[in-house]
Amino acid sequence: MRRIKGVVAGAAGALMALGGLTACGSGGSSAVGGGASGGGNTVTLVSWGTNEQINLFKTTLSQFTQKTGIHVNIIQQPSNEYVQKVDAEVLSKTLPDVFWCQNSLEQELGSQGHLYNWSSYMSGKAKGASSTGLAASKFSAGSLDLYRGANGALYGVPNESNTYGVFYNADLFKKAHVPLPTAHWTWPQMIADAKALTGAVSAHKGPGMQTVWSLLESPNGVSFYSVDNGGKPLAEPSSLVGVKKVQVGPKFMQGAALLRNAIKHGWITGPTFTGNTTEAEFINGQVPMVFGGQWIASDFFNAKPKMHWGYAPLPAGTTAQYAPAESNGFCSPSNLKNPLATWKVISWMDAHGFNYAYRRDPIAPIAYLPGSSGYLAGVKAQGGAAGASVEATVRQEINDKDALGTMFLGSWATKAGNTTTGVWNPALAGNKPLAPYVSKWVKAVNSFITGS
Repeated sequence: MRRIKGVVAGAAGALMALGGLTACGSGGSSAVGGGASGGGNTVTLVSWGTNEQINLFKTTLSQFTQKTGIHVNIIQQPSNEYVQKVDAEVLSKTLPDVFWCQNSLEQELGSQGHLYNWSSYMSGKAKGASSTGLAASKFSAGSLDLYRGANGALYGVPNESNTYGVFYNADLFKKAHVPLPTAHWTWPQMIADAKALTGAVSAHKGPGMQTVWSLLESPNGVSFYSVDNGGKPLAEPSSLVGVKKVQVGPKFMQGAALLRNAIKHGWITGPTFTGNTTEAEFINGQVPMVFGGQWIASDFFNAKPKMHWGYAPLPAGTTAQYAPAESNGFCSPSNLKNPLATWKVISWMDAHGFNYAYRRDPIAPIAYLPGSSGYLAGVKAQGGAAGASVEATVRQEINDKDALGTMFLGSWATKAGNTTTGVWNPALAGNKPLAPYVSKWVKAVNSFITGS
């Protein structure tokens, strides 16, 4: 998962062009373990993890080797070179047995026939598949759909997940006599809190809420408001894989207007806000509310800020409270020579390995829900109301049965992103009329989807 904003940007020029990014941080490149790839008793695994994570993975996979006799060669690939390296290995047909992948990369490679189809293993029909105990029914809602192609093939197995919500300075809330956010606070309450806390810090007279990730003010973010309040989603299916068209209804426009009004009045930062200093300002008590993902919590825990803080989930509507469906995954090449051994490695990591690693370095929950217990214990162990609130919010969102994709995954996603920048953003910021420009955005994106 994403660790800090700079690391996210480093993982991705090309991934962003494919429609989004979900990435761990990265250190230098190194290999641990032994053996060459391709043998039935050795599996090569490539990760963009940090040095600390790689060492933790190495420890847990050593236990796996003792139990199974299968050796794992772990290769660390820096995030800023990751996509280029994968592209080169696709061309040379030297992809490793299993490698970290993100939805946009997986959908691109899968549609081109470069990825192994794990469907028979996930269903337990492949010989030996069920022996690992990994069960499709135990993945978080919508996570497996993110890795299915339009033909139904399963091009990857989800691992790390993202949750989204609002970090808040509890001391500033108390000072302003505003009740703390709850597990089921609403969209209007979130906006009202941002309004009440705008200008609440003497050293920082800015908005009550800053954003460090663009989901909230994107069309996909407004789609959460729509479905939460009984309206239509921006697109079907909910995974946003194989989208045929985008659409907006009254509830969507209501949500867009709510955010536009808050941005126009300066209660929430606008869609072009970068948030480069937001985390540091929050740590220093200068920002009341920060919208972002759970990975930011590790920075706050490490900084040990003097103020009391917490983490609230995405708000609820009048009919529902959808959670985000967003996950990294394990992918393998279509010419994989040792699928059963590789499946056993994937299963170990999801069911056991991440519990060991992320109990000690809590950066992300796991889409395979039994594999999240280590992360949840790790953040809770940070102590106090902050640790408890991060644990509770993440637990709530990964267990939510209502989940919605956060990014477009089609080949047209880059063009849609450019149109969001040029058409949607000015309208949401209050610089252009909302309804006409939303209609213009919808028309443009649908033309990209149909290729017209």
